[in-house]
Amino acid sequence: MRNYFFTDIFLALETVVFRNTLPLIPVYSFSDVKFPKGYDASLAAGAYTTIETDPVLLINVEYLCRKPLEYTINIVYHEMIHYFCDLNGIHDTDNRNGYTYHRKEFKDAVKENGEICC
Repeated sequence: MRNYFFTDIFLALETVVFRNTLPLIPVYSFSDVKFPKGYDASLAAGAYTTIETDPVLLINVEYLCRKPLEYTINIVYHEMIHYFCDLNGIHDTDNRNGYTYHRKEFKDAVKENGEICC
């Protein structure tokens, strides 16, 4: 389901942090997504992915409803960094043994766009 609350967070961060450089993409809420075998989807707060080649942000509402708003903003920002990296051809993660790891390039992208810590 498309979630306009998270879209508003995306727009605010896009304006303030990314200085209007990221095209708007849909932000959907989810409560259960198929993840790799052995991965507990209930632990996933969010994901940047593509649906039929279109980029989207997925936000786990059931997970975040137990967290403060600042945490939710941070999750949206985290996924926006993945989006930024994808747009700029930056390889920011590695997938080893079914687990995704953030590379140094992800950390560099965070520093480039301004670290927000909630």
